[in-house]
Amino acid sequence: PKENVKKTRKVGLTYSGFFETYSGEKRAYVVADGKMSLLTMGAPVISDLMISNIQRLQLTLVRGGTQEVAVPFRGSTEVEVPAE
Repeated sequence: PKENVKKTRKVGLTYSGFFETYSGEKRAYVVADGKMSLLTMGAPVISDLMISNIQRLQLTLVRGGTQEVAVPFRGSTEVEVPAE
């Protein structure tokens, strides 16, 4: 019998920097799966990966409250997400 294996796919993430609004809110430029987005703290980037920290040289994402993924500034990181 076939096992119930969850299908995943690899997605490239690139952190292209951030800006701070007049009120002090940071917004990060993130390219996920080829699409540029402007995201705030706590926003979902792709699937269940959320932004937990926006810094000048690194964007930190968290999955399920425990697994952290660091994306360096102007660098790319590959993550596995559930296949739709």
